[in-house]
This record gives sequence, structure tokens and C-alpha cells, in this order.
Amino acid sequence: MHELGVMMKVLDVALKVAEEHQAKAVTEIDIDLGIMTGVIPLHAQKMFELIAKDTAAAGAVVKFHPIPARFVCRDCGARMTKYKPDVEFFCDSCGSGNLFLEDGAGFHMTNIGLIQSA
Repeated sequence: MHELGVMMKVLDVALKVAEEHQAKAVTEIDIDLGIMTGVIPLHAQKMFELIAKDTAAAGAVVKFHPIPARFVCRDCGARMTKYKPDVEFFCDSCGSGNLFLEDGAGFHMTNIGLIQSA
């Protein structure tokens, strides 16, 4: 279950940002999540809740924003976007499976909400 490792890194970054800004708590974390990462948002949220307990990020809401997979066909040059993960993808134009993944495999934290110390 790689969700645990991913969310441990998210927690580390969030806590470092909170410390750098002398914040009392982390309230939310926004993450752009490529559909090809294999990360299951519900599982990742549960992992975060477990590991964030007793930290400044306890109770923080993690919001996942799905990023579709964008491919370019290496045979005909057609571009396509897929919104659901699959085991195999084929070109919408020529049917080839010779595709290059341009986007949709990334994981980026885009926002960390903080409560400042008084």
C-alpha cells in the first residue's frame, strides 16, 4: 500500500511549512493527483488521518483534485485525454497502443491551509 509512504511525505511537508510559518495547525491540504499514480484517494485520506494523529496536522482535510491522463500516440501523433485509469490505453484515432504519457502520473501539493499562532 504505497498510500502510506506518499502520505508520510505529505505530512512531513505540511508540518515543515507549518513550522516555517510558525503556525499553530494545518487545516487543509490540496493535492493535484494524476489518475495514473495508482493512489486511491480514500485510502490515502485514511492513512493521513492515522499518521497525523497527535501532530499539528491532526484533523486536517486532504482534498484530492484528479488530473486526467494525457497521451500522444507515437504512431499517428494524435493527442487524447482519459479521465479514468485503466490497464491499457489505445489511440482514439488509429487504435495503436504505442502511447506516450504526457501528464496524469504526477502528485503535487498545491495548497496548505494554516492557522497562525496568536
